[in-house]
Amino acid sequence: MAHYNYPRNAIIEIDGAPYKYLGATIPGRVHLMHLHSGEPYRITGPTGQLELLTPEAYDELLLDGRLIVKEPESAILARKIASDAEWDMADCEALDPNARKMLVQCQILDDHGVKNGVKAITIGLTDHWTDELRQKFGEHDNPHTIKRWRSERGAIGNRNGRDMVRMWGKVPRAPYSDDVVEETKQKAALRYYTLQTSYVDAHAEVSDEIQAINEGRSEQYPKPERPYRCPSYDTVRRACIALECADTVEARDGKEGVKADWRGSGKPLTASRALELCIIDHTPLSGYFVVDPEREMIAGQPWLSVMIDVHSDAILAHLISYLPPSVWTVGELLRRASLPKRPPPCFIERYPILRRICGKPAEVIVDNAAEFRSQAFEDAAKAAGFAVRRCPIKKPTYRAIGERVFPTLQLKMTKSIPGAIKPIALARKLGHNPEKEALATTGELEALGNYAVAEYHIETHEGLHGRQPALVFEKSVNKHGIDLIHDLRGFQLECLDVRLGVQISKSGARLFSLRYQCARAVPALLNDLVPVEPRRQRRDEATATVKVKFDPQDISVIYVWNRVTKKYVTLRCADETYADGMPLWFHEQIQQAARAEAEAFNTEEERLAARAKRIKAIRNISPEAKQRERKLVARLYEIPRLRQITGNLVHLHTDEPEAVSLEDFISHDLAATTMLDDEILAPRLPVAEPRKRKRKDRDSRDAGQPHQSAQQSTQTPQRPRTRRVSGSYN
Repeated sequence: MAHYNYPRNAIIEIDGAPYKYLGATIPGRVHLMHLHSGEPYRITGPTGQLELLTPEAYDELLLDGRLIVKEPESAILARKIASDAEWDMADCEALDPNARKMLVQCQILDDHGVKNGVKAITIGLTDHWTDELRQKFGEHDNPHTIKRWRSERGAIGNRNGRDMVRMWGKVPRAPYSDDVVEETKQKAALRYYTLQTSYVDAHAEVSDEIQAINEGRSEQYPKPERPYRCPSYDTVRRACIALECADTVEARDGKEGVKADWRGSGKPLTASRALELCIIDHTPLSGYFVVDPEREMIAGQPWLSVMIDVHSDAILAHLISYLPPSVWTVGELLRRASLPKRPPPCFIERYPILRRICGKPAEVIVDNAAEFRSQAFEDAAKAAGFAVRRCPIKKPTYRAIGERVFPTLQLKMTKSIPGAIKPIALARKLGHNPEKEALATTGELEALGNYAVAEYHIETHEGLHGRQPALVFEKSVNKHGIDLIHDLRGFQLECLDVRLGVQISKSGARLFSLRYQCARAVPALLNDLVPVEPRRQRRDEATATVKVKFDPQDISVIYVWNRVTKKYVTLRCADETYADGMPLWFHEQIQQAARAEAEAFNTEEERLAARAKRIKAIRNISPEAKQRERKLVARLYEIPRLRQITGNLVHLHTDEPEAVSLEDFISHDLAATTMLDDEILAPRLPVAEPRKRKRKDRDSRDAGQPHQSAQQSTQTPQRPRTRRVSGSYN
């Protein structure tokens, strides 16, 4: 059987173990000896016993790539390094421009059988170094140099470009034995990573330690006969850089830093069709926006949530919210994903598929955040008919498709917009405060987001082989169709926020300091729920304790659970003008602003002082009531249990009289000092004329009735001429 020829002293590696070929010592067998142990390489035969390698098994090892034949190593370190390197000819020419000329000279002499002697090489080059070669490479090199090349660089018929590369300055120098300066430098380089210092700190440590050694103050090294020279800053810096690897970076930055910068991202997510696999993720937007131009209220930094199709990179739904991500956020994304879209009018006619980028995913990939681990989300997923997959903990690269979308949308939506957040260093340099410079409203942000998503869908993506997400999604759904969540109301109710223990009465339900009512629904609810209300929770009037669900982005409507009919009843806010489209976070901001205005008007201490003054005035109305109150307090204080709780309350006080009465509450001036009564305004007789006694004319026909003259009957009766005193009832 034919056999293979191997170079002299060639090494055969099988699964990384070195062997030497000893030939066919036994007919039909290949004898390979282990270089370290001397044992032959054996395999398990048909009988189950170990036996030498057969030629067929040898060929199988070659086909599987488990057997590798390596050239014998050169004794010269430079040549060994060059032969181990996997340089191609272009790399060799980049390292040494004369490598190809050297190879051509050696190969010409080898091909013509020229002996490796100076005289023979001179004659051979004279005959075979043609004018064409002179025009391409110039004159040939010195025959003595060529002789050394032929003896050291490869063998006849086995020379390559790596053998011709001159390794000047490319062979690392091994440290000298007892090299104190080198040891000191390497220790400082290691401390650079373990202590997280800087290059300047490492150089300072080396300089200080070398100086201590030269002065004989070191405990580890003796004082040298000749002082050591301290390495320069660049030498120490290069030593630190030479040690940079995954292990040293892990010692400096930790495991998470190494995973993010050094470890591979693993196998990417793939899907065979659209809507087979989707990713949901959130990120804060870099900017501040105005929510109410009239009140000049800043909405704060919003959150951007997206749902991305893995197959086409299309954004099935996006949501801009000023609430932290929650179960409602996920439910709203899935609800929007199942509805047609409203792209900008300029894109609809040209790209009609933008309206139909929607659908229900077969499986959703989420992280391990709280909003994805809730029971409500799991119930909603089961009801809607899709699976949930959670990515590994602290592995953002697992859903890299979703992570790459956020920088693109951030750039399209917030770059150069008033209120955009800049890097910290640049913001300090420019004196930039995004919260004070915010001018864009939330409505303008929504419009920008809608346009940015539409623009994203029509741009080419490298991961899609230069195609657009809208094109890939359209081709897939044209073949497989689009699945939707048909019971959107039921799915939405599964994901809404819940408030328990809400009281509903004849006037409706009270929530968020707002009243929700319905002329037909509230009486029907009370008729159903009041009979089943626990007796201890009932009030005098008809009330019921219910569970309420609401949309945090629109508090104009709440959904009340009727546990008798097993259905939700819709109640609307009584103040429809205020609550229509009002998100909860904005309502809370308005309430905070109102509380701030109230605090600016007067403080809590001022309000309490006014209340206390009113109470004192009420107590001063009846001194007997005040005395009875003191006696009652004294009697309660005699009870041991109350005395133990309240402590010492008996003190000797000298009460100064306080003039606190209800008269202080009158907002106008006292009548006694301002009024002009009838005594002053009444007409007076002259002093000289005496007063005449009025005669009462009586007539027997009056039957005892008072008689009035015609003049007196026409006059207005006068008030009694008495002075009224302040506080009297007359």
